[in-house]
Amino acid sequence: MVTSCNGCRILRKGCNKNCLLRQSLTLINSLQSQSYATLFLSKFIGRGPLLSFLAAAPLSLRPVMFQSMLYEACGRTINPSTGAVGMMSTGNWILCQMAVDTMLRGEYLDVVALNGIVDDRVSSGCTEKNVSDEDVVCVRRKKRKFDDDANSQLA
Repeated sequence: MVTSCNGCRILRKGCNKNCLLRQSLTLINSLQSQSYATLFLSKFIGRGPLLSFLAAAPLSLRPVMFQSMLYEACGRTINPSTGAVGMMSTGNWILCQMAVDTMLRGEYLDVVALNGIVDDRVSSGCTEKNVSDEDVVCVRRKKRKFDDDANSQLA
């Protein structure tokens, strides 16, 4: 008998040895982070589209595709118009990386404002940095609403 992977467990779906999510989560080391990533993507993209998108990918590319969708979803949370690609092209990649790291820790992404200008003062350990007088990026350190549900399902 195969136990459910963390992705299936958090989505409350059946799991088997050929599970799409189990294969896709191999690049994320922490079991808790796997649950957070799956839940975040399923809420952002939708459960059905997420699974069908992964099913369309070749087996060898599924982990990278999951990671790419995760970065794009976090990038679109911060910058809805251009997402991760736009952040990379404008030199704001560190914000996307901060958002992914925050999400994988199970913390809530809360973007107050971003006008596209980021300076070198933004670092991965910050909770709030003033970029200029008008532009403030805020990643608050607080637990998500579903944190208790995720913890109880993994136990």
